[in-house]
Amino acid sequence: MRERVQFEDFNEKWKAHVRQSESLRMHNGIAPPWFHELEQSGASVSWEWKDCIYFVNILYQMGIDADVKIFPFTKQLRYASKEELLARECGKLKAGHYDPKAAEEILLKHFQQNDQGEFTAQAHYRSALVMWQACGEEIGYEG
Repeated sequence: MRERVQFEDFNEKWKAHVRQSESLRMHNGIAPPWFHELEQSGASVSWEWKDCIYFVNILYQMGIDADVKIFPFTKQLRYASKEELLARECGKLKAGHYDPKAAEEILLKHFQQNDQGEFTAQAHYRSALVMWQACGEEIGYEG
């Protein structure tokens, strides 16, 4: 299992690399487990985001051979109240295409209420660093 990257370390390495070549940071989208459970409960979840693979394919079609480095991250999601949790997470679903009671049950299974009354959960996702040289030289990232 790869070690999760500290964002500060990644950010410093990325800044150093930018001075040498063209690059772009992209998130691959956060699809936490509760999205899959919401979909199984009948909710309409949109999975139509464009990720780094889409972008790298465009570069390839332009004759640019990009180097892609994927970094695993963990993000702490935090909502001040149950109402905010439900509004924000259910706001990612297609309106009218989910059962509010089932959605609440699923979300409360994954989010814990802390001493301050906030609802929190960890979401694991991946971020990509896409790098390329306009002249076609091969480049790399040593992490």
